[in-house]
Amino acid sequence: MTTTVMFTGVTKKACEPIGESKSDFEIAMDLGKRLGGVDENFTLGMTEEELLEYHYNKSQIAKKECSWEQLQEKRYYVPKIDPNWKEVTHGMRNFYEDPEEYPLDTPTGKIEFYSDALAEAFPDDKEREPLAKWIVGGPISEGWTHDESLHGERAKKYPLLLTTSPARFRFHVAGDDIIWHREVETMKVKGKDGYLYEPCWIHPDDAEKRGIKAGDIVKVLNDRGIILGGARISQRAIPGSVIMHKGSRVDPIASGIDRGGSTNLLSPPGPVSKHCWGFAVTGYLIEVEKLSDAEYADWKKKYPDAFARDYDPAVGINFNSWVEGGA
Repeated sequence: MTTTVMFTGVTKKACEPIGESKSDFEIAMDLGKRLGGVDENFTLGMTEEELLEYHYNKSQIAKKECSWEQLQEKRYYVPKIDPNWKEVTHGMRNFYEDPEEYPLDTPTGKIEFYSDALAEAFPDDKEREPLAKWIVGGPISEGWTHDESLHGERAKKYPLLLTTSPARFRFHVAGDDIIWHREVETMKVKGKDGYLYEPCWIHPDDAEKRGIKAGDIVKVLNDRGIILGGARISQRAIPGSVIMHKGSRVDPIASGIDRGGSTNLLSPPGPVSKHCWGFAVTGYLIEVEKLSDAEYADWKKKYPDAFARDYDPAVGINFNSWVEGGA
């Protein structure tokens, strides 16, 4: 398998830190110190510049094409294309043609439908059994990591499944503030308060049951929090499922309430399973309700600062919303 790097580069600091802002490196170090002094596991006792050089020098580009010193001088480098790229085999082709000569990285070297390693290491794990299969899950009180199935107990209280697929208008959160993207009708839904909400796509049958009409400001909620969205009624959403794209920028009203529509607030806090640490991002059980005028007015009264935050309809939440003194 061959990995092709399209571009590598380093960027200089754009400006001095403003207020309490920190670099990613400083944030990681501070978190490491709070987590019991594990920051040295991350820094390896090096400064930020030394760590960048250390990791770069382990790459094939540094060894064969462009030294760290050369990269510092030019600031970017486009790796050379393998002259024999047409002959390079891709994916698992070698394994397919000769599995003995090109085994997989498994104990048997082959595709395993049953994992002896899992059976030996975690014989009592019901969430991640040796034979891969679909499971319903169960309540955390009984040892399950989370229950996000429409066939589980939590579905009785939260009967809709929130699907959080990537948005075509942005890459994660990057691009959510692009003006000409926001001019596209389906990117945001303008509420009656003038705020551009993240669309909440809901099937006509589910919307009718809840008294929701197109353009309504809705609460998408579960026991973890509430995010607001703008109702967009469409058969693109299958019955029992709601679609809100991931990556909308956070705009908190209060703890557990987000006006920006960031679906992260509703995601399971635990890992994929007890012995498999990873972010569970497939879908979450939720309920959708129309936000009443009374509750909206109550929020404005209780949390005036959140509604006084700088908001530009063309780009949404912006620099002036968060940085004291603004631009």
